[in-house]
Amino acid sequence: MKQFRRSIFALLAALIAISLLAAGCGSSQKQGNQPSQQGQKEQAGTAKEPIKIGAVLDITGPGSSLGVPERNTLKLVEEQVNAAGGINGRPLKFVILDNESDETKSVLALKKLLEEEKVAAVIGAAMSGTTLAMVDSAEKFKIPLVSNAAAIQIVTPIEKRRWIFKTPQSDALVVSKLIDYFKAKGYKKSNYSGHPS
Repeated sequence: MKQFRRSIFALLAALIAISLLAAGCGSSQKQGNQPSQQGQKEQAGTAKEPIKIGAVLDITGPGSSLGVPERNTLKLVEEQVNAAGGINGRPLKFVILDNESDETKSVLALKKLLEEEKVAAVIGAAMSGTTLAMVDSAEKFKIPLVSNAAAIQIVTPIEKRRWIFKTPQSDALVVSKLIDYFKAKGYKKSNYSGHPS
């Protein structure tokens, strides 16, 4: 039953995210040259508060090859959504912090986003180790954490990961596909040369 509830929650979260992005990408101009209602409110000095989403990314350090493109993507999404009028008239703001590919700095960055920036949700990190370091804090604060890392431990055990999600395939799936590939090629041995987290 818990797994079913988690699946429903994940589906709802995905639908909400898609809906928000679709709404945010709509036209900000009405027909003709009249500004939208949002534009009129901003001109009157009553701009709405931004929707703040935090991001703890591996911008420097061993995970930078993943973190830098993630940061650039978030900046582009923010720019495009806001150029289209925001989300239901509210601007989108990503608060992006660099964890330097360090687990301790990941936790400190997450706490800053939650306690000081008061973000609605957090994206990150790129590496499994830097994400796993943040899981307990995200659960404690009951704030959605959407990881860009693949380790299955990020989202399991499901009973203890109610606020944690991840976007990439599971590392177990990747390993099983690699094993199938190696067998098909007749390889008997393999070597791993990558970052341990």
